[in-house]
Amino acid sequence: MPYGGQQISLNDLNENSYIGIGFPFNSIGIFRQTFTTLESTKANLLNFFLTNSGDRYMHVEFGAGFRDRIFEVMNEGIDEDIREVISYGITEYFPGVQIDQLDITPQYDRNTIIVQMKFSLTSTGESDSIDLSVSNYNIAANNFQNSTREPGQALPGIRSSFS
Repeated sequence: MPYGGQQISLNDLNENSYIGIGFPFNSIGIFRQTFTTLESTKANLLNFFLTNSGDRYMHVEFGAGFRDRIFEVMNEGIDEDIREVISYGITEYFPGVQIDQLDITPQYDRNTIIVQMKFSLTSTGESDSIDLSVSNYNIAANNFQNSTREPGQALPGIRSSFS
């Protein structure tokens, strides 16, 4: 058995198959598709961040609840509260994801929370990051872009980041 070889999901090798639904929903057609496990996981994580607890039927604990927290009075310790919610949610709903780095920066004067998370897939070791800014007026996800591969088009080379 070779040591140090990179594993890749078999789903990622089939260029005629979509794996999931990507973000944002503003592409041509109904939904933007994801072509790799890493892209699909990143889209699912963004969905988790943008969902409030109680929004999903039968999964009432799913979601980071940023919109609920941003309209509360922001006090010291909100970063640790958010860190616990994110850590619990990823452990519970994304068992194949490992948080490599999680930085939460509250901006009290702007009532804004900035979340920067680096994560990796435990099955393949591939990694990526999500930068999220949540305020009273806006939720913005930076460095979020899906592959533009068409069905039947060859899979681009293995990459560690698609941002």
